[in-house]
Formats: sequence, structure tokens, C-alpha cells
Amino acid sequence: MEFQLSNQAVGSIMMLLQKAILNTISDSTDVDVVEILKNFKLVSTEEGLVVKNPPVVFMSNIHDMDDIDPDADTVETGQ
Repeated sequence: MEFQLSNQAVGSIMMLLQKAILNTISDSTDVDVVEILKNFKLVSTEEGLVVKNPPVVFMSNIHDMDDIDPDADTVETGQ
């Protein structure tokens, strides 16, 4: 039997990777990507496999990417 990931499942994997990267950058607790992937609860639907327990990523201090100078050492927030 062959399965395909749904857009939701791909999004769940991308959120997991984003969470791991953000935690690495902010020196927060480590995220065990393999363990979280192993614990995904998958359901087969017409759209493909769907993750019933996707990861949650909390974001704060999000800035418009147009305001970021790639050559600057700091980011101006305008606040």
C-alpha cells in the first residue's frame, strides 16, 4: 500500500523543523525532532496522510522581513 503526505502533514513537519531551529537560535530547550516525528498520529484521508497531533510553535516579536537589513548586526523594530 502506498501513502502520500497531505499538505497539512507537510506543514506539520515544516512547523516541527521551524520549532527546532528557533529553539536552537534562542538557546531554549532542545527539540528532539525524531521523537516528535515518531509520536505523530497519522490518519489516512482522501487528501493523504494527516497529522492528528501537529506541533505548536509560539512566535513573538515577529517583524516584517522588509525591515530587516541583512548587513546589520541588529534589527530595528520601530518600537
